[in-house]
Amino acid sequence: MALPVVLAVLLLALWLRPNGTLRNAQWKAPAPLRPDLSQAGAGTVLERMQPPSAGQYAAILERPLFSSTRRPPPPKPVEKTNAAPSAPDALATTRIYGTFVVAGASGIIADVGGKPRRILAGGMLGDWKVASIVDRDITFVRGAETRVIKLLRAKPGVQGAAAFDHSNARPATMQWGNGRTGPPP
Repeated sequence: MALPVVLAVLLLALWLRPNGTLRNAQWKAPAPLRPDLSQAGAGTVLERMQPPSAGQYAAILERPLFSSTRRPPPPKPVEKTNAAPSAPDALATTRIYGTFVVAGASGIIADVGGKPRRILAGGMLGDWKVASIVDRDITFVRGAETRVIKLLRAKPGVQGAAAFDHSNARPATMQWGNGRTGPPP
């Protein structure tokens, strides 16, 4: 209990003089400093400025500094050099496995860079957009260029399970994390 009382007395001793007035309560203005204009050069800043040239004046009139209609400067001409080689075509290196329809949304299953990916209609495959999927026809669009890829069956004329290679087949049921078994996704 005595500690707060001792600290309060110490604080009062620092703030008050023995006669009860506040210490350092009067502000003293610093002495004014006169500027040394001898090193500033001959004349004032306005006298040393050069008037704008006719080209600068025309640029100021074309693009006023504080105008809401100020336009950026015109683009500089681009010098064409040897064009860098373009990126490889994403469709040339992609293998399309098939199509799917889920809850009204259609898409494709494709091998992109060694990994299978699902790409919805309207999605992008590299710089190609999957524009539409109708039956086994997939339409890709890039700018003004359009490509239609028709998926073929594995073995023409053979129907059912015999049309596919079963060497990498997945099991008919799968053990899920919660202990249930069911069909694979």
